[in-house]
Amino acid sequence: MEDPLGQILAQASEIKQFFSELGNFLYKNLLVSFLKFEAGKNIFVAALYRQRGRLSRRLIHTGMAGLAAVGMMIAPVIAQEFPGIGQGKKKSAVRERCATFAPFVSEGD
Repeated sequence: MEDPLGQILAQASEIKQFFSELGNFLYKNLLVSFLKFEAGKNIFVAALYRQRGRLSRRLIHTGMAGLAAVGMMIAPVIAQEFPGIGQGKKKSAVRERCATFAPFVSEGD
């Protein structure tokens, strides 16, 4: 029967080697991904510089349309998170106050 300490040290060296290889693998893959991203970005930026602002309006409008689309997709999720806004038979206190709110009527009238 082997020494338990020897087994633990053998396991520890294997785990150390595993994490070393994992780190190398992740480093290489992240580096390659980053370099590919930068190359693609540089092509895009070079095209925009060549146009000297001709496409800036289109780019801004596309970004705003994308932002509006994301807002419309996220709105139902956000609406479900707030109490008293979802559909239900039970009325919240906020809804009742809003339904009877009259801003230009004084208390004495």
